Amino acid sequence: MLGYIHTSYGKRLLSEVQSEIEKFHRGYGVSGIFYDEVSNDDANLPYYLQCKAAERRMGISHARQSAEPLEYAPRGGLLDWEACRAGQLIRVGRGGV
Repeated sequence: MLGYIHTSYGKRLLSEVQSEIEKFHRGYGVSGIFYDEVSNDDANLPYYLQCKAAERRMGISHARQSAEPLEYAPRGGLLDWEACRAGQLIRVGRGGV
């Protein structure tokens, strides 16, 4: 089971996101977090690295590990969730598709 957390494109307070991560961990025993409204700006990468670090501190681990530092926001592109739901797995990065 995954917990759902929106990040307001990296503008949401990190303390709020970390509090929600803890809530999902303690209350539901989630195996991972789905981050929505993820920024595609590389300048926000440290924000998401801190989110991932908070997951690890609490012992949350995704079933599938990735070579990328962030499964949901690899450097150079983001997974377009809407396209995935439509059956088209694409990566969106700087300059579009």
